[in-house]
Amino acid sequence: VYVYPNPVKQSNFSNGLTFANLTQFAEIYIYTLSGEFVTRLIENDGNGGVTWDLKDDKGNTIPSGIYIYKVIATDSSGNELSYKVEKFAVIK
Repeated sequence: VYVYPNPVKQSNFSNGLTFANLTQFAEIYIYTLSGEFVTRLIENDGNGGVTWDLKDDKGNTIPSGIYIYKVIATDSSGNELSYKVEKFAVIK
């Protein structure tokens, strides 16, 4: 799993931040560095990627900073197969 572009510039934001090389079924949880929940993304169409619009679960554009993402890969029944935790940056 990887994310691009990293860092992502908000001023150049047009296509979103893409999470790539995902399994067919995956959930992505995004948090601030202090551990606050930002949003959850779901991959379930089998194309291996999810593009995020840099908005939190309330529809607000996130501020610049470092964020943590946790990807949980599951099978079609929702059983966890693996997970990965990494960081990405949002800059102005």
